Amino acid sequence: MNINFGINFDGLLRFKREFWVLIGEWVSNTIRADARKGIYQTDEPVKTTYSPQYAKLKANGMQEQTTNAKGKTKSEKVKSLKGVSIVSRNTSFVDMTLTGDTLNSLEISAILPNGVQVAYKPRNIWKIVGNQRPGLNRRIVGLNKKNREALIKIVENQVSQAIKKDFVGKTTININL
Repeated sequence: MNINFGINFDGLLRFKREFWVLIGEWVSNTIRADARKGIYQTDEPVKTTYSPQYAKLKANGMQEQTTNAKGKTKSEKVKSLKGVSIVSRNTSFVDMTLTGDTLNSLEISAILPNGVQVAYKPRNIWKIVGNQRPGLNRRIVGLNKKNREALIKIVENQVSQAIKKDFVGKTTININL
């Protein structure tokens, strides 16, 4: 996801690399914090419950009951998660934090002259796509309206500060994007 306002600031305002790092970190932290609370980056309805089968597995730390040839029952971790720590057993709402791998892999991937790019590690693409499918709509890519508005305010404040600094004598400046 690129955070780029499509405005050519060259010669007008120069945002330092540190500002774009701050923006990238804010976006990453906001998406993570929202997902852990069951809030997603969409303004459309979201399925907020797990399937009964998945909820049961998650609550049990992804342990399945298996019966051997002698009829003895034992618990074993799901094959694909053997050796992987389970971070959350929460099943009261969908929090995208079974192992924490997907959300923790969101990071700044590039700092551009007029923006920043944040991305997930490629290994998580199918988890992300699977949760975005119709009926689930659990988006952890992009920003919902509330977060877009908060990001715009951060940029507006930076622009206001830069203008106040560069144009001495101006005390009140209102910018609407």
